[in-house]
Amino acid sequence: MRAWVVAPESGDYRFFVTGEYRVELFFSPDEGSLNKKRICYVDGWAAYNDWFYKTHLKSAVIRLEAGQRYYLEVLAKSEGQRNLAQVGWTTPSQGTPSLIPSSQLIAFGAEDDADDDLMADAWEQEHFGNLEAPPQQDPDQDGLTNLQEFRNSLNPSLSDSDGNGRSDAGEVTGHLTYDVWLDQSSSTAQAFLNSPGYQQAPRLRLLVGSGNEPGTLQRNYIGILRGYLVPATTGTYKFELRNARDNFALYLSTGESPENKQLLTTKTYQQISRSLQAGQRYYVELVHKTAEQPYPAQLYWVKPGTTSSVPVDPVALRALDQPGLPPQEPLPSPGLGRTSPSTAVGRPIPVPPNSKKGFSPWMWRH
Repeated sequence: MRAWVVAPESGDYRFFVTGEYRVELFFSPDEGSLNKKRICYVDGWAAYNDWFYKTHLKSAVIRLEAGQRYYLEVLAKSEGQRNLAQVGWTTPSQGTPSLIPSSQLIAFGAEDDADDDLMADAWEQEHFGNLEAPPQQDPDQDGLTNLQEFRNSLNPSLSDSDGNGRSDAGEVTGHLTYDVWLDQSSSTAQAFLNSPGYQQAPRLRLLVGSGNEPGTLQRNYIGILRGYLVPATTGTYKFELRNARDNFALYLSTGESPENKQLLTTKTYQQISRSLQAGQRYYVELVHKTAEQPYPAQLYWVKPGTTSSVPVDPVALRALDQPGLPPQEPLPSPGLGRTSPSTAVGRPIPVPPNSKKGFSPWMWRH
């Protein structure tokens, strides 16, 4: 059994499995199956909802990012008449194990996908004439991979599929652009914006599927997370940064022009109010200088008429309108649960018509 799981919030998770005789749970830190690793298993028997019967029924702590999809796979072998496998988790806000709800699961793959690359064969034949196009390539350099182009019914050979003057990446909801400069010695995040290093092209450009930095790349780098906010409601919003360490600066523009950006805060857990108009694009920019082990910054807001601070809705995010930059060479690979440069592109964008979202909570009889 295979599926994508979509994290409802950023933070630390554990996965659990129960079942009878032999059940193994595999997890990938991205939405593909190539990087999967076994994270927990049943060897013999574990009763229904008995999540703590043995230590190997639970995984290590894995950090997930809100709105990102991750590949899960259950391998089960039954012996006898009672055949059951369950997959559960604990989330940052729920410390008791429970079945993964159907709202966080998406059926894996396209139905007509003979090469198992998550893209429908008919779509590949239409646009490439074969089934050999890698899903993570970006041939039109618009910042969207072939896989993302497929999921959004776009043309992977045109950076502006609808011809309206904006790149496809800037129109697909749920992204921000993340630029990375390595080995920077600027004293502060704000100082970097006035340094010669900022005038150079970034070492890497990623598309991030939330208002959070993607995770550990390496030490001593500058990351700039930027794009546009498009609020759904007119009113006063309170913005807040969480989890960031070292040195950072959060900016918000009075409109969509970066030239009008204003410094909101250089402190975590400090709420700054701004009045926004529904449907208006506002340029947003987070500059984060990291020296030691980085802690990815997370962008939160309090929406009008509410009191709780929550992650910025992915539907309110837009990436920059300019094309992406290809990586020059591989960067050090992060650990399990972190987002690597090859997988940071992506988000739970609309499911193809032949996919099935919202099947029953993950309990499987086989």
